[in-house]
Amino acid sequence: MVRRTARSDAYVDKDRLLGELRACRAAVIREQARMRVGGPLYYSGQTVVAAIDGLALMLAGNGQYFWEPMRTGQSDKSAESGN
Repeated sequence: MVRRTARSDAYVDKDRLLGELRACRAAVIREQARMRVGGPLYYSGQTVVAAIDGLALMLAGNGQYFWEPMRTGQSDKSAESGN
């Protein structure tokens, strides 16, 4: 028999989780610069980065969520106004 739970994806703090995932992804990529390319640690790091990108796809609807540079409200407004 399956046990019912009160958990729901609607309760997930997506913005907070995406922020934490961004930090984790950056740390893995930063350390990959020290790893032997093609080695087991490097490939394991790639697996973690791919999993984070997959979770970003589920949370934000964009699998390339972390690929784009972070935007601030100020620079977006400047670009829109032509300044």
